[in-house]
Amino acid sequence: MGCLDPRRPSVIARSTSAGSGISPRASTPIENARRGYAALAFALSFTGQSDGEVPDVASPDIYTQDFRAAVAFLGLQDIVYRERIGLHAICGLSGMALTAAAAVSRIKAVATSSMNDMSRSYLSRRR
Repeated sequence: MGCLDPRRPSVIARSTSAGSGISPRASTPIENARRGYAALAFALSFTGQSDGEVPDVASPDIYTQDFRAAVAFLGLQDIVYRERIGLHAICGLSGMALTAAAAVSRIKAVATSSMNDMSRSYLSRRR
């Protein structure tokens, strides 16, 4: 990435779960953009952030795929340096960012913060 290259490194922020009082949907991407990153915020599937009824679904596979889809989408944007994408995930399902990073080589950095390990909680209920 040279000084004349218009592409930017990027950060993808995962929105918190519906019951959380923390809301990075606006503040995290805005701050990242101010620092020169291309920024994207999104909500995981079935977490109550969209219109309609929330189905009784919890799927680590789907949540991991949500991160992978966000990376693919962001990587298609002309202003994004595809090999410099990071993930920032806050709250219970943030561990899915680590799973996505293990599978997608374009993800170069991951920051997570969680009080609960929701993925482990989900797996213990399935046994």
